[in-house]
Amino acid sequence: HGTSVVYSASRRLPGPSNPHGVDLSSGLPLDEWIGLKFVVYTATDPDDGAPAVQLKLYLDFSRGARGGDWVLAHELLDTS
Repeated sequence: HGTSVVYSASRRLPGPSNPHGVDLSSGLPLDEWIGLKFVVYTATDPDDGAPAVQLKLYLDFSRGARGGDWVLAHELLDTS
């Protein structure tokens, strides 16, 4: 395959790009520190105004330098 992918209930997405040259072609790196941040908050379904949950996954490949260089890797609006 040679490319990183993220699987979700909704669709297959390209893997996150990163400004630090970390090779993600085989998934997350082994024996390498990365930052992982998962943000969850309430939102509204834009189609019908019903309550929803917004999910966002961020990765940091800078080893936390200067507070981290967080890259949005995946997001999903859960309306079910």
